[in-house]
Amino acid sequence: LWGVPADASLLRFINARAPKTNVDVGDIADAMLIDARAETVVPRFYDRWLRLPTLMGVSREPTRFPFWNASVPQAMRDQVLAFAGDLTWSKTGTFANLLRTNIVPVPPALAPLYPQAVGGTAELDGRFHAGLLTMPARMTLGAHSRDHAPTIRGMQVLEQVVCFTPPPPPPNVDVTPDIMPGETVRETLSRATSQGTCAACHRLIDPP
Repeated sequence: LWGVPADASLLRFINARAPKTNVDVGDIADAMLIDARAETVVPRFYDRWLRLPTLMGVSREPTRFPFWNASVPQAMRDQVLAFAGDLTWSKTGTFANLLRTNIVPVPPALAPLYPQAVGGTAELDGRFHAGLLTMPARMTLGAHSRDHAPTIRGMQVLEQVVCFTPPPPPPNVDVTPDIMPGETVRETLSRATSQGTCAACHRLIDPP
């Protein structure tokens, strides 16, 4: 929680508590989190958990995403860290709020995505956009350079939130189905994965 070895004061605190249960360990963790040393570690946790540094290597086609520029990936990362940090240190912050809160900070580079923003903050329609999983950083990491990728996003949710990794597809399965004229990405995906050997896993990865 501090990113450094325990010092003498912490060891004395732990020995005095003599932790024997998960509740005891939780009490010690709470005490460590209110220490200033935890403030630098929490952003690193979200960076690693959500793989935010990979944003720095992302690019987008300017004709498809005209707002995209060199400052956007860092702004996406900063937005997640500000949002998650505020909830982490809030007395009412919970894991559920990380996934449900629909009021988000809006860095200047992301302003084109939030025309409703006022004073650097936007209140979103919670039916469609709420929490970490619908923020631009997560949507970007779960997409191709031109189109969204429901399977990638579904895998991210299963692996990073549910802590479950489905088995890889069988070696003889075509994982790049052709898109038929007039078909959406979702329709192509449903057609290719709704039956046969793909269906069992894809019901979990990208449910209808």
